Amino acid sequence: MDPCPYCGGLRLVTLHEEGSIVCGDCGAVLEESMIDDGAPPRRREPEKRGGGPYVRGGRLPRGIRRAVKQALRHGCVLHGDRVYRYSDVLAESVVAGDPELAEAYEAVKGIRGIGRRRPRVLAGLAAYIVLRSRGLSKSRSLALAASMTRSSPATLKRLEKDYRDALEGVVASLSERRARLYPL
Repeated sequence: MDPCPYCGGLRLVTLHEEGSIVCGDCGAVLEESMIDDGAPPRRREPEKRGGGPYVRGGRLPRGIRRAVKQALRHGCVLHGDRVYRYSDVLAESVVAGDPELAEAYEAVKGIRGIGRRRPRVLAGLAAYIVLRSRGLSKSRSLALAASMTRSSPATLKRLEKDYRDALEGVVASLSERRARLYPL
């Protein structure tokens, strides 16, 4: 078996239910959505358990749990042909699920000086803009945007302060558009 291309570790863990291979040392997800043509893993109590591999006490084995935790905490994820931080992939998936948030994300990327930030920070600012356009307070919008996108609240607050005029302009345009689409 080949070592991990990121850290050189040899402890590669196969997650059968997800069809993934995860490095047990650094947490990198090396392959996703694999199809296993081999026999399924043996179960110890076939008459008591449903389909799928045997999991002792309803929990994954410790090595797999540790590898998944590392991948989720600070792992690099292969997404398509690029390597991303897992939190960036989650933030972009939040943006992709809401057309209004996607529009605000594109507007944030167009603001001069902000476009070079990490995707989760851009998604956090976009979520802040959408929440402000819906009438929430600044502090509540910042807190919710940070929790939605796993961004640092301090970073979002600092960027909101530095780019307040540009962000408020986007909030105003989004609020006007919302008022035109949904008149009272």
